[in-house]
Amino acid sequence: MTRLLNLRLLREAPADVAVLDCDRLAASLGTSRWFDDRYWYLTKQAVAPEALPDLARHTAALLAASAGLSRKCLVLDLDGTLWGGVIGEDGLNGIRLGSGPAGEAYADFQSFVLGLKRKGILLAVASKNNDADARLPFEQHPDMRLRLEDFALFIANWNDKATNLRRIAAELNIGLDSLVLVDDNPAERSLVRRLVPEVDVIDLPEDPAGYRRCLADYLRFETVALTEEDLQRTEQYRAQRDAGALASAATSLDEFHRTLQMRALVKPFDDFHLPRVAQLIAKTNQFNLTTRRYQTTDVERFLKSSISRVYTLEVSDRFVDHGVVGTAIVHVERNQWRIDSLLMSCRVMGLTVEQAFLARICEDALDAGVTTLLGEFIPSKKNHPVKDFYCQNGFTLQSDDGGHQIWEYELASSKVKTPPWITLTENKLGHDR
Repeated sequence: MTRLLNLRLLREAPADVAVLDCDRLAASLGTSRWFDDRYWYLTKQAVAPEALPDLARHTAALLAASAGLSRKCLVLDLDGTLWGGVIGEDGLNGIRLGSGPAGEAYADFQSFVLGLKRKGILLAVASKNNDADARLPFEQHPDMRLRLEDFALFIANWNDKATNLRRIAAELNIGLDSLVLVDDNPAERSLVRRLVPEVDVIDLPEDPAGYRRCLADYLRFETVALTEEDLQRTEQYRAQRDAGALASAATSLDEFHRTLQMRALVKPFDDFHLPRVAQLIAKTNQFNLTTRRYQTTDVERFLKSSISRVYTLEVSDRFVDHGVVGTAIVHVERNQWRIDSLLMSCRVMGLTVEQAFLARICEDALDAGVTTLLGEFIPSKKNHPVKDFYCQNGFTLQSDDGGHQIWEYELASSKVKTPPWITLTENKLGHDR
């Protein structure tokens, strides 16, 4: 009956309810140790004192995930981490993987890593190795569970780990505080902790039999929702890197943008995209003009309000369908509209889609007979790249209260236009590879 009741609660819970599976925690600790009759009779405490630390850790991890504070990318060493032995010395047939106790442990560890990738965690490799040697097991070993296409970035060279971690963060356009390193070498772990303390480092046990459990016990990859964009995240970041290579080969920025063949769909928000919009609001830091962290119930309230509009932005290019990458919350105030929040995923920063997004909002405001559009900028630790967004799009600064800026745009001037290399569409986006 308890299980049935819990399942019913899960089904009936609103979208913004995050669920902590106490039954799983109790099973892990031991149900006889989870509950202590003495403390129930003394204080009506439903959890035994020895279980409280585990309950607190998992609760904190769930709250962190709800606030967008989870880590995004797992960076893996190779030799001694994904397989036993050294590929450059032992060769393809000499490494331990798949057969025997150690080989099975490494294979199961890879399977767990693959599960993380399937729920939206980015994977990267940082290995001291010859590149060709490092890729060989992924290409030819029959017991490899991970493949090269599972990684957003693959770096095998003789640079130190700290240098390669900085490169991974830069190329994926994420912060160092989004990275988690798994490396069997204590010296490498110590170096990373000293030189790039923003990176989380997991201490693997000496026996590979404990690798999977060790990573499973790490709680900073906790998620509260799984969206279509999460499932496609590795492909999206690989496409971002392909676009970077295209930019390097282009003779001008305009040529690069035209070559991308971008399409955008800007439309009023619908219930189907509620989990993704809530996720963007919780996690987006760099291209986020106000960094207001609204909950799902707030978004639903805006959706039902006659004085608010919520927009979503979908983008695709020649490489990938990025899915929903942006949202805007606009409040209607007399004869003017005020942009309360405007934010986009860092994956599409610099591609000018933000201009197309703003142009559509301006167009709707004009159609509604509005004369003035207001925009806000509230500085944070990470949104410095967009501090000039409104200025660059023809807005005039009206006030600046300790960095909290109000910008004004007279819609009659109508200077915000969709860039000519972006095709606005009314239909669901897709892409051809």
